[in-house]
Amino acid sequence: MKAPQPSNYAVSLSSFCFSLLISAVIVWGILPEKGWSRAIEYMMARIKRLPDSPKNISFGVAIGVFVSFSPFFGIHVLLAFIIARFLRVNILAAILGTFMGNPISFPIIAALNFNVGDLFVDVSSEARLGKSFLDQLVEVFYALSKNLSMILRGDRTDFSTIIDFFYGIFLPYLVGGIILGLAASIISYFIVLPTIVTYRARKLRKKLKRENK
Repeated sequence: MKAPQPSNYAVSLSSFCFSLLISAVIVWGILPEKGWSRAIEYMMARIKRLPDSPKNISFGVAIGVFVSFSPFFGIHVLLAFIIARFLRVNILAAILGTFMGNPISFPIIAALNFNVGDLFVDVSSEARLGKSFLDQLVEVFYALSKNLSMILRGDRTDFSTIIDFFYGIFLPYLVGGIILGLAASIISYFIVLPTIVTYRARKLRKKLKRENK
């Protein structure tokens, strides 16, 4: 009698927990504490001094954080700009929020996005053939250029590589990014908002004290 196999949901959940643990170890143990604190202090100092309402600034930061979890690499700043402009919130705050995604955090975000996405997307195709994300991305760009030349020549096209990439890589990353991005953006909103309100209240009190002297 064969032992029962764990479900895809259980495997994905355990992978997500493991990725979360590894991410915490990397963030807490490898990176220098002063480097993190200085970077956070600098970003918060810039955000607190932006000339706009606390809600608009906080909403802008939340948009930038959300976009940084998306799979649209290379255009995060552009997406944040467009969304912030459309919603009429602080554009510079949205751009600053995209720095949530950086060369250090991207591998962590990608691992978490994939594992959360796998909980909701059934990757049943032969999309993940043991190749790295970058290898498959290169193959997709090659397939796109090849199919474009085939279209121009009138030859028969083959989009199987692109389809496998979409269902096996892009879609799980997108779904996981939406879920985690929403969570991270909500958290960032409720961190930035009281920070700005407190900073401006303190600044106003200091100004009133100087005027009363």
